Amino acid sequence: MHNNLTKNLSGGQRKRVNVAMEVAACPKVLLLDEPTSGLDTASCDDLFDLLELIKYSAAGPVTIITVIHQPSQELFEKIDDIFFLTPLCCLAYQGPRHQAKEFLKQKLFDDLNRCPTSRHNDCDTCFIMLTKAQEHIDNHSVEDERVHQPLTTYPILKRIFLPFFYVLSRCVRQIYIRGAIVEALYLLAYFVLGTCIGYLFENAQQDECDIKSLPTIYFLLSLAFGILTCISSQRLFGVEITDQTFERESRNYYHPFQYWLAKSLVDIIRLVLYPLLFLSMMYIEIVPRGSFAYYFAILILLSFVCSGIGQLASVIFSRTEYAYLTGTIAALLSCLLSGFSPPKADLGRMGFITAISFSRHVQNSLFHHETSLYVENGTDRTYIWSVQIESLRKYYSFEDNEHPYIWLLCIGLFLRLLTLLFLYGKSEYRSKFRFHITHAVPFLTSLFSCHQCRKRSPARAYARPHQLQIFSYQQSYRNIF
Repeated sequence: MHNNLTKNLSGGQRKRVNVAMEVAACPKVLLLDEPTSGLDTASCDDLFDLLELIKYSAAGPVTIITVIHQPSQELFEKIDDIFFLTPLCCLAYQGPRHQAKEFLKQKLFDDLNRCPTSRHNDCDTCFIMLTKAQEHIDNHSVEDERVHQPLTTYPILKRIFLPFFYVLSRCVRQIYIRGAIVEALYLLAYFVLGTCIGYLFENAQQDECDIKSLPTIYFLLSLAFGILTCISSQRLFGVEITDQTFERESRNYYHPFQYWLAKSLVDIIRLVLYPLLFLSMMYIEIVPRGSFAYYFAILILLSFVCSGIGQLASVIFSRTEYAYLTGTIAALLSCLLSGFSPPKADLGRMGFITAISFSRHVQNSLFHHETSLYVENGTDRTYIWSVQIESLRKYYSFEDNEHPYIWLLCIGLFLRLLTLLFLYGKSEYRSKFRFHITHAVPFLTSLFSCHQCRKRSPARAYARPHQLQIFSYQQSYRNIF
């Protein structure tokens, strides 16, 4: 895209486009290597006008460091501080631009008669003096009055909260303002999906009181809601991971934890809104005996776990199609290995795998809560219901000591911890901790490989003369022929 943009531009326009692209991220320091090379006078003036605007940007002052050859007098006067090097790369001058010519004249020439005559361009005069001066000179610099001014930095609280609120506000704009149409489509999808599941089991618990249908309802509820949530939650990190925005901005701007925390806070709205829309029509059509608040709380826990699966998949994979496929398969496997079909007893030694299934814990919690309401009031059908409930509990192994609420909460937290670790691994945030970790691997490798011991080993000492002897034979053989 960049090549297509700059292909038909002139040299000066191309330079301005490149500079504009470099400052798009609002850097504090801008390094330019010969920005005026190949430009005419008008283009050089336009480029320096642009640099003046960048230098006094409203977002904060920008330090511009550039290497430049043969600037005009007008461009030379726009430079604040300047460095001059001798032909042998010794520092000849460092300091304010307006003091450079007089300083070099006094330091480089003991006899002022040997000093070259001044030219119209002060920069050319300094260049000529440097070429005619002695080759080996001491480093010279002039202190500027601005050197002693304190560096403007933000206090620690601003450094913590400013990047956090920046990511927070940007995420709100991206999801709920710019992506309002996509968000509305997802809200509609949750509403329609809840309506369809409610229609399949309309009044199944209220009129017929068919307790045998309860596990099927809970299985389909967790399956449909879980897959849709795994897909919809990948928009939180997926876009900025795919286009590598997160990697570029994490170099100098924010810590991965600030980024993750801001995104997670924005996602709380969807953690509550999606279950509410999904449950609104389904609860009315099924009419369960449990309260709406209880079903809503269970769906929030389910949303907490499934959104964690989707976020983790979007962070691991840089391609969107891989992330969507992985999230969908993970949700599907969690439902298939929930102990519904086949039941947990038929899994044998693999029955422990149901502990990490979010569908298992949702089914277990809803089944225990709903069936307890059937037998709490002594009615004529209480005994029949008790027999059916006990039969289903044994068949699906719905035990009381599984602690489904704690498992759902722990799984969701563990998935978010993994997401944070993968974000930290993908980021380019520089810190002392990261420096020591990245440099520990080569150090440990050198300890186990023990290169120094190999160099000192007797085997190598005896091998070297043998190798030299073979080399001498080969050389003699070549000389003969």
